[in-house]
Amino acid sequence: DKKFREQNPPYNQSCFDEIDHIVKRENGDVELLSLKAGKWTIQLTMAVQLNHSFNDILSHHSDKFDSIVVGVFYGQNSDLTDKYRILR
Repeated sequence: DKKFREQNPPYNQSCFDEIDHIVKRENGDVELLSLKAGKWTIQLTMAVQLNHSFNDILSHHSDKFDSIVVGVFYGQNSDLTDKYRILR
């Protein structure tokens, strides 16, 4: 949440704005989770912005987590628009 992010650098940096949750697994892995409602909830501009943010996170903060995951609440992988490929 906002309070956590403000008090815990580097999560207060703008590249983390689209990260909705920090998931700590039982095995110690840490995943950054960005959630989207469905296959049509991401437009080209948002996909490009997420790509840049994820690249910045991977380039400068990869010691803080093990992976970045984009979760989609409904639909199937085969139904996702091509915009999700931009995130990779």
